[in-house]
Amino acid sequence: MKYFVLLTAWWCTFSVTAQVFPTLTLVDHGDIDKRINILVLGDGYQSTELDKFEVDAQHVIDKLLVESPYKEYANFFNAVLVKVPSNESGTDHPANATDVTEPVFPQGTKDTYYGTTFDGAHIHRLVITGNTGAAYSVAAANFPSYDQILMVVNSPEYGGSGGAIATFSTHTASAEIGIHEMGHSFAKLADEYWAGDQYAGEKPNMTANNDPNTIKWKNWLNTNGIGIYQHCCGGASAQWYRPHQHCKMRELGAPLCSVCQEQTIDRIYQLVSPIDAYWPADVLQTYSGGSLDFSIDLVLPQPNTLKIEWDLDGTVIGSDVSTVSLDNSVLPTGASTLTVNVTDTTSLSQNYATGYIFSESWEITNNTVALTEANSRLFYKIYPNPTADILYVEFDGDFPAKETEIQLVSPSGKIIFSEKKLLTQKARLELNTSRFPKGNYFLKVKRGTVRQLVPLSLD
Repeated sequence: MKYFVLLTAWWCTFSVTAQVFPTLTLVDHGDIDKRINILVLGDGYQSTELDKFEVDAQHVIDKLLVESPYKEYANFFNAVLVKVPSNESGTDHPANATDVTEPVFPQGTKDTYYGTTFDGAHIHRLVITGNTGAAYSVAAANFPSYDQILMVVNSPEYGGSGGAIATFSTHTASAEIGIHEMGHSFAKLADEYWAGDQYAGEKPNMTANNDPNTIKWKNWLNTNGIGIYQHCCGGASAQWYRPHQHCKMRELGAPLCSVCQEQTIDRIYQLVSPIDAYWPADVLQTYSGGSLDFSIDLVLPQPNTLKIEWDLDGTVIGSDVSTVSLDNSVLPTGASTLTVNVTDTTSLSQNYATGYIFSESWEITNNTVALTEANSRLFYKIYPNPTADILYVEFDGDFPAKETEIQLVSPSGKIIFSEKKLLTQKARLELNTSRFPKGNYFLKVKRGTVRQLVPLSLD
């Protein structure tokens, strides 16, 4: 399920008159409504060079999907290219950059479909898509289900840029540049080199907070090279910090650091669910006696880190199986609720307390089954853990307002504290823990039919 509308009404007006061009599927991993769809466009390819565009595009997609964490979540992606010829080969180079002695290569203007150009913002290597309206028009007319546009620019010179459209040249490092720019455009990451004061701001991998107790990547500190590294050089750089010394968001050829990998997975799960299908899918299903099967189909990460749990009225009746069967003769009198929770427990993510939780729920009453909650998801983090005074429980999800209960539970199962609140997405609860005796506890989170238990230490 997609969680936001990709095309604005303004973009859609282009689709009325936009031309339809030949398309080619580069990667097909399933239903476009249930996958993240990459649309690859190419600029500065004449009609006689479109086969080269196909090779260039396939090269970048192939490299992307063997780079962690795209490699582990490759099954969640599709990729399609649209072959649009330009009148001339190459791209613009106005030679007006102020960061180099121009012209680094010959100045010139090319008649290309998307108007790409070097020297964006007077930075030589900043290759930008000048005519973004043309790009959105082609997207709307040829592949409106896209989630991310990649623009391949037919120039051997080094360059690229992030933004709504990830743009990069066909330099020998094109795949590395493309993955780096995908980090900006898709995962909303910052550069981990100092790009200039105008690009500074709070991002998943950039912060002005250098306190190890509260920094946003606290859970990764001292693991896989993650630390608190001051930016340099010039301007306001000394006020900002990055998580790693050798991340692809800082230097090509390096892997994405753990903070950037986790953020990329967060973005993947903001767009799609690992639950590909479920049954019964109808709003109301009638059956008579006997047993009824409930099942789910999953999109699997590689390696598979998904855990499945079937819950009937608070009791687990099945684990790590895609189907359960309920016998009508043994169901309790009155209404019962069956929930399947699918949790991605990947070690590539540390922030969320139990992982990424996705669920489907059905209410079973006599001989009817009603789907009561579809495509629900719940991600939450608790910090700091251990804690002495204050515990934060922060939720990140796309869900309607729903009552959420937080319980502090002793190892013997005694409820020490309980609080209920009506919460929507992006909510944060603050719990004063100084009033409780020091020791080991469990924090129980209950939201709808989702119930999770997390170890917690009070210092």
